[in-house]
Amino acid sequence: MPKYPTKCAISFMSQALLLMQVCTAATADADGCSNAYGSDARALAHGAHERITQGLSLLAIRSPLIRFPGVSEESQVEKSQEDSSERAVMPTDWVSRELNTATCVEGVLVEPRAIHYTTVALESAVGVAGVNLLTLAHGKTNGQWAENLVVSSNILNTEHEKGTLRLLSLPVQDLGGNDPVNEMPSLMNWGAGYHDEYSRLMTTPGFWRLFKCDTILLFQSDCVFCQNTKVSLSEFLQYPYVGGITPGFDAGPTRHHLNGGFSLRKRPEMLKCLAEEPDQIEGRTEDDFYSRCKTLAQPPVSVANRFAIDNAHTLLAEAPLGVHKPWGNGPFHEQVMHLCKGAEKLFNAMTREKGSLLEK
Repeated sequence: MPKYPTKCAISFMSQALLLMQVCTAATADADGCSNAYGSDARALAHGAHERITQGLSLLAIRSPLIRFPGVSEESQVEKSQEDSSERAVMPTDWVSRELNTATCVEGVLVEPRAIHYTTVALESAVGVAGVNLLTLAHGKTNGQWAENLVVSSNILNTEHEKGTLRLLSLPVQDLGGNDPVNEMPSLMNWGAGYHDEYSRLMTTPGFWRLFKCDTILLFQSDCVFCQNTKVSLSEFLQYPYVGGITPGFDAGPTRHHLNGGFSLRKRPEMLKCLAEEPDQIEGRTEDDFYSRCKTLAQPPVSVANRFAIDNAHTLLAEAPLGVHKPWGNGPFHEQVMHLCKGAEKLFNAMTREKGSLLEK
């Protein structure tokens, strides 16, 4: 029996993941392994190839290379080589590979910063009925932080070991700034007056293609799922875009501004908006753009309110599915803190972290 077939197959998988050229690299490496070590190695390599073609490359915990349309292959490979010193972690993808893309729901938290109250937000999503997969999408500079965050939480680590929580590397840094420093597609050429990094990411088609499920429950570190809610996620699945209503924002005639911080999105509909109304993107925040998109049918106000409360602008009789920034500038922040179980925990974690930073 050949001496190194397993090593060869593993080497093949690492290279294929690194280059994200599954079909081309897989065939070449499988043949190379066969020539060097015989048919056993070839079988292992082709088996690894099959796993990758089923979606392994998009489910890598620490993928150093993310293909966004419009970014040259050369620049992506060069970036991968720069990051090659980072340790590779093979994904626990056995659950996500069994999901039906058209019907599953993926909870996605985008956080390129190293802030620890993210743990509270992410833990609150565990066990939400109807969410099939959780994804923590981190940036280029906080990958180790994301891994440590998962490992240090018994709740999150258990989900990761089950394969229901994954880490996804994005080719971005801190999204809070306004300078176009991140590696976005060349098709998004912004004028000098507008460089909102987060909105550039959310209005990039390649971003939406990174996920396993067509239905994406997007939330941020300043959001929490209400642990005492009686609301079901299934109530909102018929809508292409749902978010908490932000009053005072003009979203066009008969339309409401639906905040994107805690929102439900249908990927096909997001891509349709980007394809059909690209001239409406520049100069707008991403949720302003999607709130105005005419192809996105909006839910009634009562449904949007049951889904989320944005920035404490609304007071309800019962807890919604979740809240975005419950300490926000709305008039009901104290009431929302008590209405939504988990909101006060998030607020306390946030204030402790910001307080410790001020002391340094």
